[in-house]
Amino acid sequence: MMVAEVARLKAELAAQKKKKQPSSLGATMPTKKQLAELKQDITAAVSEGFSSRDDILDRFVEDPDEETYGELDEDEVERLVDAAILAHHRKQAKWTAPTDCDRLDVAFKALNRQGVVARQNFT
Repeated sequence: MMVAEVARLKAELAAQKKKKQPSSLGATMPTKKQLAELKQDITAAVSEGFSSRDDILDRFVEDPDEETYGELDEDEVERLVDAAILAHHRKQAKWTAPTDCDRLDVAFKALNRQGVVARQNFT
Protein backbone atom coordinates (compact mmCIF):
# COMPACT_ATOMS: atom_id res chain seq x y z
CA MET A 1 0.00 0.00 0.00
CA MET A 2 1.22 3.44 -0.77
CA VAL A 3 2.32 5.75 2.04
CA ALA A 4 -0.35 8.27 1.05
CA GLU A 5 -3.08 5.64 1.41
CA VAL A 6 -1.87 4.69 4.91
CA ALA A 7 -1.77 8.39 5.86
CA ARG A 8 -5.31 8.84 4.53
CA LEU A 9 -6.57 5.87 6.55
CA LYS A 10 -4.90 7.17 9.72
CA ALA A 11 -6.46 10.61 9.22
CA GLU A 12 -9.90 9.09 8.65
CA LEU A 13 -9.61 6.93 11.77
CA ALA A 14 -8.58 9.94 13.86
CA ALA A 15 -11.50 12.00 12.53
CA GLN A 16 -13.97 9.18 13.17
CA LYS A 17 -12.73 8.71 16.73
CA LYS A 18 -13.21 12.43 17.41
CA LYS A 19 -16.81 12.58 16.25
CA LYS A 20 -17.94 9.20 17.73
CA GLN A 21 -21.52 9.66 16.62
CA PRO A 22 -24.14 7.51 18.32
CA SER A 23 -26.08 4.92 16.36
CA SER A 24 -29.31 6.00 14.72
CA LEU A 25 -32.32 6.36 17.03
CA GLY A 26 -33.94 3.05 17.91
CA ALA A 27 -30.89 1.03 16.93
CA THR A 28 -29.75 -1.69 19.28
CA MET A 29 -26.01 -1.76 19.79
CA PRO A 30 -24.31 -5.11 19.19
CA THR A 31 -23.38 -7.11 22.27
CA LYS A 32 -19.69 -7.54 23.16
CA LYS A 33 -19.83 -11.04 21.68
CA GLN A 34 -21.40 -9.79 18.45
CA LEU A 35 -18.86 -6.96 18.19
CA ALA A 36 -15.98 -9.40 18.75
CA GLU A 37 -17.35 -11.66 16.00
CA LEU A 38 -17.75 -8.67 13.68
CA LYS A 39 -14.14 -7.59 14.28
CA GLN A 40 -12.92 -11.15 13.71
CA ASP A 41 -14.87 -11.49 10.46
CA ILE A 42 -13.71 -8.08 9.18
CA THR A 43 -10.10 -8.96 10.02
CA ALA A 44 -10.47 -12.27 8.17
CA ALA A 45 -11.95 -10.54 5.11
CA VAL A 46 -9.06 -8.05 5.05
CA SER A 47 -6.41 -10.73 5.62
CA GLU A 48 -7.71 -12.90 2.78
CA GLY A 49 -6.74 -10.08 0.43
CA PHE A 50 -9.35 -10.88 -2.21
CA SER A 51 -11.83 -8.06 -1.51
CA SER A 52 -11.50 -4.31 -1.84
CA ARG A 53 -12.29 -1.97 1.06
CA ASP A 54 -15.59 -1.09 -0.63
CA ASP A 55 -16.51 -4.76 -1.10
CA ILE A 56 -15.83 -5.46 2.57
CA LEU A 57 -17.91 -2.44 3.62
CA ASP A 58 -20.76 -3.58 1.37
CA ARG A 59 -20.66 -7.04 2.92
CA PHE A 60 -21.05 -5.70 6.45
CA VAL A 61 -23.10 -2.54 5.80
CA GLU A 62 -25.34 -3.27 2.82
CA ASP A 63 -26.11 -6.90 3.64
CA PRO A 64 -25.23 -7.53 7.29
CA ASP A 65 -26.20 -10.66 9.16
CA GLU A 66 -28.14 -8.96 11.96
CA GLU A 67 -28.68 -12.27 13.75
CA THR A 68 -24.90 -12.69 14.01
CA TYR A 69 -23.77 -9.07 14.46
CA GLY A 70 -26.80 -7.21 15.78
CA GLU A 71 -27.85 -3.89 14.27
CA LEU A 72 -24.74 -2.19 12.92
CA ASP A 73 -23.84 1.46 12.69
CA GLU A 74 -22.34 2.22 9.27
CA ASP A 75 -19.74 4.64 10.67
CA GLU A 76 -18.62 2.07 13.23
CA VAL A 77 -18.28 -0.63 10.57
CA GLU A 78 -16.27 1.76 8.40
CA ARG A 79 -13.98 2.55 11.35
CA LEU A 80 -13.48 -1.17 12.06
CA VAL A 81 -12.71 -1.94 8.41
CA ASP A 82 -10.20 0.92 8.15
CA ALA A 83 -8.54 -0.13 11.40
CA ALA A 84 -8.26 -3.74 10.15
CA ILE A 85 -6.77 -2.58 6.84
CA LEU A 86 -4.25 -0.37 8.61
CA ALA A 87 -3.26 -3.18 11.00
CA HIS A 88 -2.88 -5.59 8.09
CA HIS A 89 -0.67 -3.18 6.16
CA ARG A 90 1.53 -2.74 9.23
CA LYS A 91 1.95 -6.52 9.38
CA GLN A 92 2.66 -6.70 5.64
CA ALA A 93 5.43 -4.12 5.99
CA LYS A 94 7.31 -6.59 8.21
CA TRP A 95 7.07 -9.55 5.81
CA THR A 96 10.50 -10.41 4.49
CA ALA A 97 9.88 -13.64 2.57
CA PRO A 98 7.34 -14.66 -0.06
CA THR A 99 4.01 -15.66 1.45
CA ASP A 100 2.06 -18.83 0.75
CA CYS A 101 -0.16 -16.78 -1.57
CA ASP A 102 2.93 -15.52 -3.44
CA ARG A 103 4.09 -19.10 -3.92
CA LEU A 104 0.63 -20.16 -5.09
CA ASP A 105 0.60 -17.32 -7.63
CA VAL A 106 3.90 -18.55 -9.07
CA ALA A 107 2.66 -22.15 -9.22
CA PHE A 108 -0.65 -21.14 -10.79
CA LYS A 109 1.11 -19.03 -13.45
CA ALA A 110 3.20 -22.06 -14.38
CA LEU A 111 0.06 -24.20 -14.62
CA ASN A 112 -1.68 -21.55 -16.73
CA ARG A 113 1.26 -21.51 -19.15
CA GLN A 114 0.70 -25.27 -19.54
CA GLY A 115 -2.98 -24.75 -20.32
CA VAL A 116 -4.36 -25.59 -16.88
CA VAL A 117 -6.73 -22.98 -15.43
CA ALA A 118 -5.61 -22.37 -11.87
CA ARG A 119 -6.58 -19.35 -9.79
CA GLN A 120 -6.90 -18.31 -6.18
CA ASN A 121 -10.41 -17.38 -5.07
CA PHE A 122 -11.81 -18.39 -8.46
CA THR A 123 -15.56 -18.49 -8.95
